[in-house]
Amino acid sequence: NQVIKSDDLTKETTHSTVQGDTVWVEGLVPGIDFCNHDLKPIATWEVDGTGITTGVPVSMYLLSATQSPSQIVREISISYGNKGNEELLYLYGFVIDGNKDDYLMVHYPTEAINTISLSESKGQLLEVQNAEMRCLLPKTLLDNGFFPLGTENSGENKKSNNACNYSWSGQRKFPSYVNKLVFPEKFMATLRTIAMQEDELFKVSSMLEE
Repeated sequence: NQVIKSDDLTKETTHSTVQGDTVWVEGLVPGIDFCNHDLKPIATWEVDGTGITTGVPVSMYLLSATQSPSQIVREISISYGNKGNEELLYLYGFVIDGNKDDYLMVHYPTEAINTISLSESKGQLLEVQNAEMRCLLPKTLLDNGFFPLGTENSGENKKSNNACNYSWSGQRKFPSYVNKLVFPEKFMATLRTIAMQEDELFKVSSMLEE
């Protein structure tokens, strides 16, 4: 691999300092941000904090993913990361057919709680629980439906170990339920609370009061 050093590709990022701390400002990076997304990119972008590589501290540059970067005669593409179609559409305005990193958003509308029995008591209990009203399920985990066929993961399901992270904030963390075909426990707890009968709700409320 070889670093492509070009004035068009290496640009200093916008930053300022406050009492010695670097404050990052979100914005476009000329050259790099003009590169399109590809599942098999021919380059990756890197941050050069010290300036050792580019000669410019706190700058960005492209790193060739091919063996002979000087022979590249096609469009330079990069990867925007392992993102689902919802995230790609929200951030970049396009989707990918057959995206293996796609997710399904399962959401219980807050407004719907007002239509169920004992809605006021259940709403208070959900607030105490800090209940999760939605979850993201990786599409690859839903090949057999929402529930597993057995207790053991099949060979296909084990592929989920390589499942990508999901976050629009840029700080991407693996979901705790990434290797399961079922809903996450916190989301299930929310659904159980919503489905409680009057006697069950009374018992739980009594326990919390104690």
